[in-house]
Amino acid sequence: MTLRGTGVLLSLALVHAACAPTRESLLLDTQRIPPDRLMATVLEAETQIATFTGRGSLAFDAPELSGSVFFTIAIRKPDSVLVHFEGPFGMDVGFLFASRNRFVLYNAMENWYVNEPANSAGIRSVLPFDLSFDQLIDAFTGTFRLPAGRQPARYAIDDDRFLLVFPEGSDSSSYWIDPALRAVTQYRISHKDSTVVEASTDRWTEDDGRAMPRHITMTFPPSRAVSVFYSAVHLNPEVPSFAYSVPSRARRRMLQ
Repeated sequence: MTLRGTGVLLSLALVHAACAPTRESLLLDTQRIPPDRLMATVLEAETQIATFTGRGSLAFDAPELSGSVFFTIAIRKPDSVLVHFEGPFGMDVGFLFASRNRFVLYNAMENWYVNEPANSAGIRSVLPFDLSFDQLIDAFTGTFRLPAGRQPARYAIDDDRFLLVFPEGSDSSSYWIDPALRAVTQYRISHKDSTVVEASTDRWTEDDGRAMPRHITMTFPPSRAVSVFYSAVHLNPEVPSFAYSVPSRARRRMLQ
């Protein structure tokens, strides 16, 4: 295939990925759409996707480590994710498995693995980001869950989207909800006047009435960011596989 032909195919793929769902848009009116109704609508849309598989690329930037890698993924929301990483020409780089109880990372290039409880300290010890398990799932799914059973302190229209703000002590969490997608497309946690983490999504696509983003970005000021781009996704496959195997000769890396 010529370089020009490849470029045409890539352009068509990006146009397809950027197509927004055609579902009926919510009325952008905080008086006629109360916050509890909006939150229930978002939750209903989220629960339409229970599992998915996909392929794409992951880019990360941090003072300790920067780069990009291809991956295939299987997710069962909200409790399991298995990611197989690939280098150039399909080279096996390793895998990541995480559940509510267990976090396993295998580095095929150096033949070591980590097998630890799934908590922020364990994840942070091998990844250059301060992620909780839920934030790890969010980074791959673009699903930013609204606080359950709480009412926002602020409910407004901002940038043609609904804005919900929930304070918690000196912290606050803000959620921007697209009325057409019926989903959170931007999320921010702030501590006093500083942003702790911010996430955004775009290039939403639809499959049988279910929508998800193909591009998810999370930033951790001042100098950390991770971005996920999906070239292909399959929503609600019947039996996603979460099988993985650590080679018997791999060295276990113990966390301090």
